[in-house]
Amino acid sequence: MNLTTQKINDIIPDERTVEEISGKLGLNRKLVELLIMRGYDNVDAINVFLHPSIDNLYPPETMLGMDETVARLNKAIENGDKIVVYGDYDADGICASAILALYLSSRGLDVYTHIPDRIGEGYGLNVDSVERIIETVMPDLILTCDCGISAVEEVELAKDLGVEVIVTDHHEVGETLPDCVVVNPHQSDCKYPFKELCGAGVALKIVQALGGVDAASEYFDLAAIATVADLVKLTDENRLIVQLGLLKMQNSRNFGISALVRELKLKNITSSDIAFKIAPRINAAGRMGSAYRAFELFTSDDVAVVADRLKQIVDANSDRKTLCDEIYEEAITILKSENLID
Repeated sequence: MNLTTQKINDIIPDERTVEEISGKLGLNRKLVELLIMRGYDNVDAINVFLHPSIDNLYPPETMLGMDETVARLNKAIENGDKIVVYGDYDADGICASAILALYLSSRGLDVYTHIPDRIGEGYGLNVDSVERIIETVMPDLILTCDCGISAVEEVELAKDLGVEVIVTDHHEVGETLPDCVVVNPHQSDCKYPFKELCGAGVALKIVQALGGVDAASEYFDLAAIATVADLVKLTDENRLIVQLGLLKMQNSRNFGISALVRELKLKNITSSDIAFKIAPRINAAGRMGSAYRAFELFTSDDVAVVADRLKQIVDANSDRKTLCDEIYEEAITILKSENLID
């Protein structure tokens, strides 16, 4: 096998620029060269990259659909409406649901959260779930997070049954959008400067739009977990969200996150800790049973409930690893019986 290396770009850092930036910021010259080659070619850009500041969050109102969403949610708060937050069963959807449910509940809203079952319901909105939720909960509004961008039929059904829907999502947009307010930076006419937020990142921007930066800062830790877990690009605002979230996780006021950090004996938490220790356990909840357990972990203020859900999730992750090992060994056994050469 012949392997060749290939440069990702042809940028050759100017020696004078490197020297100037290195001197002003007290940074190693090689680090400055690398940053310049990656597009951070001035003092301000490098400062933003290296030093997280809450002031560098983008204004949420530039996201298409945000003004209408804020107006409707403020109306819901004023009227005391009943809202269903409809999420997804992965770490991103769980964290996004937790962010919206916690914040809207703190504003006095009656919030019911639905995390679909991976096997029984599948991903996103579905007709049966929408009908069942409307029949049992009788909400005034369904607010999706991390799903819904392709749920044209399901949104139409909810509207026919007299329930408004707002879709908040981050997945690629298809040819036909649901006939409702949509908040998704991937919309072609959306002016938001950064397109790569995860579902919880979009949820965080909704909180920022409703309550300001201080309100959003309460949920940086949840948004950081989701951002790393969902494998979106760790650049621009995503990098900032993770930087701020990691700082908050050190002394998180979220009972579930604090319990998880203690369980895993984490110190000086890094993005690798999220990727390889925290996220797999959150995802295991939905892969080996009910993802709602992870939602409860992040939203309950009952110490006993948090401890119970944490134990269930840790056990589910152990079961997942055992099952993966068994499947792997089974696959190896099958491969040994195959004539792969022919």
